Amino acid sequence: MRTKIGITFFGDGNMEIHDVSLAEELRHDYESFIKLAAVKRNKGTARGERSARRYTRAAALALYTSFRLILNRWYDEVMIGRFRVPANERSLEATVAALHEYVRTASDASREEAFSRLKGLVARYENSGGAVLEHLSEAAVKDAAEMMDAYLTYIEETAGLRRFPKGGAASQTLLQKLGVCDEAERKDNKM
Repeated sequence: MRTKIGITFFGDGNMEIHDVSLAEELRHDYESFIKLAAVKRNKGTARGERSARRYTRAAALALYTSFRLILNRWYDEVMIGRFRVPANERSLEATVAALHEYVRTASDASREEAFSRLKGLVARYENSGGAVLEHLSEAAVKDAAEMMDAYLTYIEETAGLRRFPKGGAASQTLLQKLGVCDEAERKDNKM
């Protein structure tokens, strides 16, 4: 997965370098939108409530897209040669089920019930054609984020995959030339 590097130069000569994947950037968007929704809702006005609903929908879309990007990348990594259908041509529900089946052999059955709620949520989201977004509350989006985070953590721990991979070699080379890559990262890249 490609990473995006953003470099901001400030008037005092300092610079800030932002090096993250699109999935990680979308996760940050989700966190920002959900906070903005709470701020707008706390205003207690009709306009604030409309803005809060917009930010809640944007948060849900960013969360869902981030989740899909992560799972599609993992699916492509671990399922090469096992299935004929690429991840981007499968439904998210089918991708969740396939990855869960892949790691389930090494896990305990007690997580099945917890992840069945996530599977149901994903199915409702995909089958609603976006209508489910009209009725989402901030609490429901936060609950979905917690379920997705638990699922991603489970897959990471069980299958040894990383949610947000380090930047590619080209990104790391650029960061090294700029002098912002620490010694540990340089060693990681040589391995």
